[in-house]
Amino acid sequence: MVLLSITGVVRTIFIIIGVIFFLRFLGRLMISKRAMDEERRMLRQQRQSEREIQQARANYGKRTISKIDPNQTSNNDYVDFEEVTD
Repeated sequence: MVLLSITGVVRTIFIIIGVIFFLRFLGRLMISKRAMDEERRMLRQQRQSEREIQQARANYGKRTISKIDPNQTSNNDYVDFEEVTD
């Protein structure tokens, strides 16, 4: 036989309500942390793209000369083909 007391039932209900509120608070805290991390990441990407745009504007119209490394072997040699007819 189980004996229930009013104070035990009320205490259990308060514990359950407290755990629920704690979990809700913890969930909101985690969501806000994730949103802040996402905002930081987006700002970092935006700054990076702005730097690239400014660098492109600074180099607009300038010429660059690329040298081919003579030690590098290339299999992409151009070959002229002649059409053979019978």
